[in-house]
Amino acid sequence: MMKQTDRFRLAVWWVLLASVLRIEGETVTLTPIADTMVHEFYPSNNFGGYPHVSAGSTGSPKPNTNLPYTTRGLFKFDLSRIPKSSRITSAVLALKVTFAPGVGPSSTFEVRRVFRSWGEGKGDPTTGVGNSGAPAAAGDATWLMRAAPSAPWSQAGGVAPTDFSSVVSATAAVGGIGAYGFGSNTNLVADVQSWADDSGLNFGWMLISQSENVPQTARRFGSREDASNAATLVVNYDAPELEFRISSISLESTKVSVRWTGGRPPYQVQQKQKVGETIWVNVGTPLNSNSATFLSGAADGVFRIASGEKSP
Repeated sequence: MMKQTDRFRLAVWWVLLASVLRIEGETVTLTPIADTMVHEFYPSNNFGGYPHVSAGSTGSPKPNTNLPYTTRGLFKFDLSRIPKSSRITSAVLALKVTFAPGVGPSSTFEVRRVFRSWGEGKGDPTTGVGNSGAPAAAGDATWLMRAAPSAPWSQAGGVAPTDFSSVVSATAAVGGIGAYGFGSNTNLVADVQSWADDSGLNFGWMLISQSENVPQTARRFGSREDASNAATLVVNYDAPELEFRISSISLESTKVSVRWTGGRPPYQVQQKQKVGETIWVNVGTPLNSNSATFLSGAADGVFRIASGEKSP
């Protein structure tokens, strides 16, 4: 009969043999860590604390021109919940219109990747007047400044390709109150992939109506201050291969204690009687911790730790 120590060496060999896994088809839903709008009619004011982000054109014409004033939105998401080296497979930005003018035409909205930092700010109706925003504090984004008082946009309101990309990331036809999805497509996925790979490149998206010269295309989109109507970014990804290592093993009589690093819960101790067998039997219940203690029993056998798997 094989000695317990010999049997357990064999068990460890099998655990290490199955020590690498691939996590596929993971999904994460994110809400903004920053969002605001910049308003041409109030070029020095900030709107970061408002429950909505407006984008599009107003009904008021600029002096000596028939062109309306413009508003644009900014949204940024934290992607740190996505493991490094993950492969992004799809991404959808969802925005909710909470107000639309009764006579305003529908228009196509686009999002473009922003290349420069900007400040959300805290301007809200309690610090300003109505929908006019509030005077920008240091670091706040406005129509003139991406971070007041001394970091301007390359052109008021932002301009491609300096402030944001010349390439449209995604579009959606926006009309009345309701939810609208941008993506998934190659460009939006590429944006998210870039930010997941290097957070230092993440300055979010700018939301722009493609009909800014047409009056009253502006819509109010829920901001993160309005939790029930806030934007969401739904990302599907394949996580990288995770290294799953046994860090310590001890054997006292028939009691085995094992610790490991890597993998993902739930973990499951499993056993089979012989090396050539294909059926593994669960030992105990699934674990969320990175350690287990169990009885090896009197019979010969092979043990392993299954990571992030369903029971056989």
